[in-house]
Amino acid sequence: MWTPRSRRHPCALAAGALSLALLLAACSTDVDGPGGEASVCDPATDAVFRAWERAGFDGSIAIIGPDLTCVGAYGVADPATGRANTPDTVFSIGSITKAVTAAAITDLVADGALTLETTAGEVLSGLDGPVADATIDQLLLHTSGIDGAIGRDDDTITAAEAIDRLGGLDRLTDAGTEFNYSNAGYVTLALVVDELTDGYRNHVVAEVLRSADDEPVGAFWYGDPAPEGPRAVGEQDDGEPGHAGGGSSDRWVLDGAGGVAMTPADLARWTRDLMTGALPDLDVDEARLAGLVFDRGDGTVEAPGWVFIPEAFGERLWGTSGGGGGVGHEMTVGWLPERRLAIAIASNSGDVRADTLLQAILPAIVADEPLPRPATSETAPDRADIEALAGRWELDGLGGFEVVDDGDAVLVAAADPATFALLFPIPDPDEAADHEARTLEVVDGGTTEGAAERARLEADFGPIAGIEVLGTAWIDIEYRTYLSVAFEGGDEVPIWLALDETGSIAAAELGSTSPTLRHVAADDGGFAPLDPAAADAGLGLRLVEGGLEVAHPGGRSVATRSE
Repeated sequence: MWTPRSRRHPCALAAGALSLALLLAACSTDVDGPGGEASVCDPATDAVFRAWERAGFDGSIAIIGPDLTCVGAYGVADPATGRANTPDTVFSIGSITKAVTAAAITDLVADGALTLETTAGEVLSGLDGPVADATIDQLLLHTSGIDGAIGRDDDTITAAEAIDRLGGLDRLTDAGTEFNYSNAGYVTLALVVDELTDGYRNHVVAEVLRSADDEPVGAFWYGDPAPEGPRAVGEQDDGEPGHAGGGSSDRWVLDGAGGVAMTPADLARWTRDLMTGALPDLDVDEARLAGLVFDRGDGTVEAPGWVFIPEAFGERLWGTSGGGGGVGHEMTVGWLPERRLAIAIASNSGDVRADTLLQAILPAIVADEPLPRPATSETAPDRADIEALAGRWELDGLGGFEVVDDGDAVLVAAADPATFALLFPIPDPDEAADHEARTLEVVDGGTTEGAAERARLEADFGPIAGIEVLGTAWIDIEYRTYLSVAFEGGDEVPIWLALDETGSIAAAELGSTSPTLRHVAADDGGFAPLDPAAADAGLGLRLVEGGLEVAHPGGRSVATRSE
C-alpha cells in the first residue's frame, strides 16, 4: 500500500528576510543547554513562540550566532502521553540528510579518495544501468538525470539490493544538463561512502556528525547508531502517528537521502561549524561547497546538499529543508555567512509546521519589527461559534465545502473541484492543470515509476476501473492533485500525489479526499487560517446573517448551509 515519502521542499528561507538582529538581541545566553548552548530565550521572544504554541506549534527552535544563542522547545512531543518537547528532543531531519552525505563525499574528494569526475560504476563494481555512468558531481547536484527513488521510505533493503534497484533506474534527462531532484542519486553517494570507508553509517557518525569541539550531534532515526535523547512523535498527513524509528539498519532506500536524526540546536551548531570549516575531521567549508554549483535559473543555485542564494535581500543565504514521509516531522535550516548565524526549526504536528513558522516570522525580522503572533485571539473561541460553523456549506455556483469541529479550531475542506482553487489558492492555474495531467499519467501507469505504483495499488485493491480528478491544491510549497480511484471490486480509494519538476512522485498519500486548512479564532471575531500564505491570500470565515461569509482571493461570498 502507498505510504508517504520523504520529500525536500524548496528553501523556505528564500522567501523570508535576512536581518535577525532584532530576534537575537532578545535572546538569553545565561542558561546551559545541549552542547553548552543556551536553552531558553528572552521572555519577550519566548512569549511570541508561546503564542504559536497555543496556535498549534509543536517543535523546537534554535538560533545560534557567534555570541548570542536562543533555543526554545514548545508543545508536546508525544500527544498520546502529553510528554513535552524539550531542547533535547530528537527529530528526523529528512532530506537535510543530503547535506550530511554531501559533506562526507566532499571530504573524500578533498582527501583524494575520488574525484568529482569519478563515476559511480568505478567505485561500485556491481552497479549497472545509467546510474553507473553518473559522475560524483552530477549526483551531488541532482544533474545525473536519474529517476527519483528506489522504493518507499518504510522498505527494508540491504546495500546489495539497493545496488540492484539502482541499476534498473531510467535516465529521465541527459546527464549534466538539467536539475532533476533524485533521492536515488544520494543513495548512490551513500553507497560510495560505504565502499570507501568503514561503512556509511559508521563514517557519518564518527567523522561527519560532530561539533567543533568533537562532540556527537546526531545519528540515525531508523536502526543503529541511534541518537540519544527522547524522540518526538510525528503526525503524518492523514493524522496518524508517524513512524517511531528504531528497527533494522538496512534502510538503503533512505540512507544518504534521509534518515539522520538530531535536535534543532545540534543541527544549527553543525551547520555553523560545517560552513566555517570548524569540524575537526572534515576538510569542508562554505568556500569548498560554493566551488561546485548548478544555477537553476530561478535565482537559486544548487550546491552539494544545499540551496544557495547569492543575492537575497543583499546577503548570501544557504538553506535546505526536509520532512514529510512516514515520520511526520518537518525541519528547516539556514545559514547567513555575513552574520555567522544559523537558524533551525523542527515541528512534529500538522497544525503549525516548521516552514509555516519560518515564513511567518522572517518578514517581520527583516523589517526590524516585533515578531508576529499567529492570527489567533488571545481568548478562547466561543464553542457556540465553532458548533455553528461545523457542517456542509454551499457557495452558489462555486461548489461546496466542509467545516469540521476541531476543538479550539475548525478544519475547512473543499468538497468540490471548484472550491479547491477558492479555498486553497494556487500560484499558477496552468501549472496546476499540467500537474493534474501528469498525475493522471502516473496513476494510469504511463511512466516507469507510475507503472510500479499502479501495480502496488492493484496488489492491494484489485484492478483499477476508473480514475477521477477531485482537484489540485498548493500546500507546503508543492502542488497536490487529489484523485478518487475506483476498483473493479467496488472499492473507491482517495489518494493525492505531489510530483517534482520531472514528473517523479515527490509524495503520495492514501485516504485524503481533499486538503484541509486549519482556521482559528481571530481578534476580529471571525476565523482565520494559520498558514501565512493562506492568510496573505485573504482567506477567512465569519458567521453573518443568512449564512457564512467566506473571504477568498476573488472577494467575499456568503455560503448557505447544505440541507
